[in-house]
Amino acid sequence: MNINSGDTPLILLAPAYKRFGHVRSISKRCFIIHGVHDILISPQDSIELRNPSVIVDIVDDTHRLTGLSGLAALYYYVESFKF
Repeated sequence: MNINSGDTPLILLAPAYKRFGHVRSISKRCFIIHGVHDILISPQDSIELRNPSVIVDIVDDTHRLTGLSGLAALYYYVESFKF
């Protein structure tokens, strides 16, 4: 969230924007994946970023997003960027 990525859409994984950085909103196309069982960063933090250009996907996973749900969501959103 805190980098200038130009027009490149973002995929954010359990962003810790309230702990680090200064950006508090997203105005470009973005997908956020967050585990419902994340005990490090509240999934509610990601939900607060939702707007018409930001899709928030709360999956059955932890902060690491290394389970089937997290990896499947990551694969899905990466595939959606193909032109």
